[in-house]
Amino acid sequence: MKYIVYKKPFVTLKSAITLDGKIATYTGESKWISCEESRKDVHKLRNKYSGIMVGINTIIKDNPELT
Repeated sequence: MKYIVYKKPFVTLKSAITLDGKIATYTGESKWISCEESRKDVHKLRNKYSGIMVGINTIIKDNPELT
């Protein structure tokens, strides 16, 4: 309804960060920050939306499948 009324897309942001605001170690290495339940939930969200936006560094370093 938001797009129809306001001509603006509905956007959802899902991110995972540590308590100190980091998403990876200082060396650039990263491991799972979020729990298994959170990762399952994000897959359900991805199923509902027509697009997924990912930063270029995520593409280069992590090569995500975005399944």
